[in-house]
Amino acid sequence: MNKWKKSLMMIAVFLIVSLAACTSPAVPAGDEPVYQTAEPTGTETSAKEDVAATAAPAVEGKAETALEGAILLYERAGGLKSIGPTEWNWRFYANGRIVGSDGREWQVPPAEIEKLVNDVLALGFTDFQASYIPEDTCCDRVTHTLTVQDGEQVYTVTVLDGADAPAELFEAVEMVNGYLLALPAE
Repeated sequence: MNKWKKSLMMIAVFLIVSLAACTSPAVPAGDEPVYQTAEPTGTETSAKEDVAATAAPAVEGKAETALEGAILLYERAGGLKSIGPTEWNWRFYANGRIVGSDGREWQVPPAEIEKLVNDVLALGFTDFQASYIPEDTCCDRVTHTLTVQDGEQVYTVTVLDGADAPAELFEAVEMVNGYLLALPAE
């Protein structure tokens, strides 16, 4: 029985130390940590506000290449390391074709893809910042990147799970994830 207690204590200590590595440092009340941006603005921002704050106007070149003719590209990276692949992407084409990075393909009615893209855009997608990646990217969190073509404009937004980002952005990610999960397995 004593051997079990020692084993449980060692596991508990390991878990506490592992989880503590992903927590925020203790900060006395009233002393919000302040981070400087690359270009000082003259105002201080709290850690919650400190994200790569580039506006999400149309992105040229790379985004159009990444789309490869698709009207929606969803990329997911990260998560538990060493357990399966850590990067995936899916391209949604106006003709109803969906192609995954794992080689799987689906054909759905084109109206479904159009509705999905319109629903994402209706959430204010074109008004989001280009990036919601906090300075501290601790732990095995997932990074989601959505690239949407709206007419001639291409918009790309990247967000990390748990980041301080608009709820509508996470709703857009969940909408695309939900659509993918509803596709037949084969």
